[in-house]
Amino acid sequence: MKICLIGNSHLAALKMGWPEIAQEFPDVQPAFFGARGTMMSRLRVRGDRLVAKTVALSKQMSFVSGGLTEIVPDHYDAIILCGLALHVPRLPAGTSLALRRCAAADYVTNSFVSETLRKLRAVTDKTLGVAPSPLIAAARNEIDSPMMEYGALLDDLHRALDTPQTVMLGQPDGTWTANLTTRSMYSEGSLRLPTAAASAAKERHDDDDRKHMNAAFGSLWLRQNLARMAAA
Repeated sequence: MKICLIGNSHLAALKMGWPEIAQEFPDVQPAFFGARGTMMSRLRVRGDRLVAKTVALSKQMSFVSGGLTEIVPDHYDAIILCGLALHVPRLPAGTSLALRRCAAADYVTNSFVSETLRKLRAVTDKTLGVAPSPLIAAARNEIDSPMMEYGALLDDLHRALDTPQTVMLGQPDGTWTANLTTRSMYSEGSLRLPTAAASAAKERHDDDDRKHMNAAFGSLWLRQNLARMAAA
């Protein structure tokens, strides 16, 4: 099974986590296409594939993927969008359905997931996985507060995307708290997505970074969601 994963900086956790579980999935061949920030929004459709609009993005895609500069959906059994500035709204318990749907629509608009889905839909009718960015890591001495159920918020995002044949892929069960934050153990020692312009050395996020997750999180994410995509 060949898997194409397209993402921003959050792709790093998955790329770093893959070697830890690769032996469990001998038939899976992942290809990672990623760049920090909004750089992956600079893709365009060319024939049956997505290609970079800029030389910088082409070099970055080649660097992260190990030599690939084009995304050809026909080469893969599954395609997953990871992060791309899409976040799960952290809403208090009891938030009305109308407000939830409004928040979900805003979060989709402020990401570049819909834009990327439209580009992919121009070249493939395969089922596409959509994985929002992880919930922010829990702060020290966090005070518990009743929040909406994570699965319901994912459903709201899925509805707001309004794109046929998509599957929402949440973060691994048991990795989030009742406050809709990720358990801090999964952000400790997280690494930055490498860039073509930087040195080959692994670069850690700042100690106070709570947005990005580590390889342990990535391994759990892949275990859970590879099975979901295989069944889609």
